[in-house]
Amino acid sequence: MSDTEYQRELHRHDIPGMFPSGSIALKLARMAAGEADATFSMSPRAEWDICAGDALLRAAGGELRRRDGRPIVYNAPRPSLEQGIIGGTPAALAWLEDQLRAHHLPTAHLGLTPQDPAWAVLSDADRTELAGHPGVCVRYSGSDLLALLVIDPQTHTVQRAEGDAHHLDRLTRDVVRAGLVK
Repeated sequence: MSDTEYQRELHRHDIPGMFPSGSIALKLARMAAGEADATFSMSPRAEWDICAGDALLRAAGGELRRRDGRPIVYNAPRPSLEQGIIGGTPAALAWLEDQLRAHHLPTAHLGLTPQDPAWAVLSDADRTELAGHPGVCVRYSGSDLLALLVIDPQTHTVQRAEGDAHHLDRLTRDVVRAGLVK
């Protein structure tokens, strides 16, 4: 798991066999070399941080995907994966996904659209109001919405912010890192 995510909040969760480690690229290379079994992130990652490690991991028989189970698509107009990732050997991935669900670990999703599985965490009213809005960002766990930010894409300012302080702080950090707000 990420050193930063561990320091900020993962230290509160006892996931067996998981420990903080350096860069995501190094974690993916270690898995490809058979030195580790699985990794995940709660926050978005940049393409350039994971693409080489993804290729190494796949060549070694592993898999890297978005936390919602969908594949990672590279060379998008915005070179940032808009949500957390999970990767590893097939058996380790199944185990880790069970652990993440059991611990109710959240993930962020920036630029949420009605086509994304996480869209379902929004209320009916929000799904109607926010459909087509390019600046919807959420932090969620399972079917629970933990924080919501709506960013104006023209002014890069927050139009709406909701959620408990901890999760809103983490989501705001991800949104700032992605350059969506000034």
